[in-house]
Amino acid sequence: MPEFGSSNGDYFALAGLASSAFGTLTSAQAQLQQGAVQNQIAQYNANVMQQRAQQVRELAAAKEAMQRRINGRQQGQIVAAYGASGVDVGQGTPLEVLHDAATEGELQAQLIHYGGEVDANNLMTQSYLDIASGQAASSAAQTGAMSTLLTGGARVSMGAYNLFGGAGKIPKTTSPDVGTGTGYTY
Repeated sequence: MPEFGSSNGDYFALAGLASSAFGTLTSAQAQLQQGAVQNQIAQYNANVMQQRAQQVRELAAAKEAMQRRINGRQQGQIVAAYGASGVDVGQGTPLEVLHDAATEGELQAQLIHYGGEVDANNLMTQSYLDIASGQAASSAAQTGAMSTLLTGGARVSMGAYNLFGGAGKIPKTTSPDVGTGTGYTY
């Protein structure tokens, strides 16, 4: 059998193996970088959602406080109107009207609070989904890079084996552990 390097084809084959190995490593690195970038984008989006959730809560708290001030003014107007007409607001229908106004006003304030919490919780849920999405992208990139390395490594390994004459050195076996033992090459 001729020595390696006895023809230009050997050098081209070796260059092809080196190129294939480099391409495999480059592809795996690109997959890892893409997963890292996707994870960073997802983390950024999650942070934005968390900030928005905080803003929604703060806005709801301000609206809730404003509604309570409105409630207080309305109750004061009711008391003033009854007082101007000489009606006692401490008993009977005027007291019930005042109580109903107070109850309705508090209900409005609590609905504002509740609406803010629902919106904020939806934003927080989206932030958790963004975080999970980023982690999944990173994990998938790691798995893809490992697969690329294993597949590319196997190709380079088989190419080197064939290039350096290993294919002709594989013994045939008649082992009963392998099928019928005839004609198998390893």
